[in-house]
Amino acid sequence: MTEQKIDLDLKNKELISIITPDGFELDWQRAAKQLDKEQINIQKKLFEKFREDKNQLLFYLAFSPPLNSSLSDSIIFLSKIARAFVNKLAKNPDMELLRENITINADKKITGEIINFSFCE
Repeated sequence: MTEQKIDLDLKNKELISIITPDGFELDWQRAAKQLDKEQINIQKKLFEKFREDKNQLLFYLAFSPPLNSSLSDSIIFLSKIARAFVNKLAKNPDMELLRENITINADKKITGEIINFSFCE
């Protein structure tokens, strides 16, 4: 399939995240409006990172500037979760000592901010 054909197919689709008990998946759904080239390119980049490695996608989302509201609400939500996790992890003084055994507990303030996030960042 050519790059031009892929772009035409994606003009009417938006990338969404589906949160599951075991993690998350990304999928495509029909977009409410036709997407522009920049939106398509951002979505393609995110989907490529997801296909390469889910954890790398989360890392990328955590350190990227806040996503614009032209992406699906679920992708913005996933980005906020990733950013909150890395922020909390970075503030843990035991990170160097515990490394992969570290546990991050979300406090009510962070959970509230994630759940009540604004779509208009």
